Amino acid sequence: MLRRVVLVVLLMLWPAGSLGLAALAAEMPGDTATIVLPKGDPEVGRATFLQLKCNTCHMVSGPQAAGMALPVTTAPAPLLNFKVAQQEPGKLVTSIIAPSHTMSKVVAEETQGELSPMGDFSQVMTVRQLVDLVAFLRTIEESPALKPTKRASSQ
Repeated sequence: MLRRVVLVVLLMLWPAGSLGLAALAAEMPGDTATIVLPKGDPEVGRATFLQLKCNTCHMVSGPQAAGMALPVTTAPAPLLNFKVAQQEPGKLVTSIIAPSHTMSKVVAEETQGELSPMGDFSQVMTVRQLVDLVAFLRTIEESPALKPTKRASSQ
């Protein structure tokens, strides 16, 4: 009950266009609430990914990585692969706007359980960019398995 009262108060205090609303609507541990996003544009989301320089830390796997520069930092950042694409939109939204809320085991170990090294994008990202970015992340496909090449037999 107290949780719901706090959420109502926060909703009244936050401006309607803030990314905070998305965080509150996202799944919380023990809650059954889900977030429903409007349809995003994956191509615009890819452009947003590059514009916000997400590839400075994150590497994308699969065909969606074509033409993207590799990460240039040693900061621990999860690989964005087909497993990320299978996550619910609410979990992706929470990972983007509140990255310390849930961290991968690898990141948690490397940061000794401290806050995520990912920056706060709530002041620079619009809700539309967030929706498109999530749409892009949900299109990441599994990297095709490398097939051994046959050598020409010499006769």
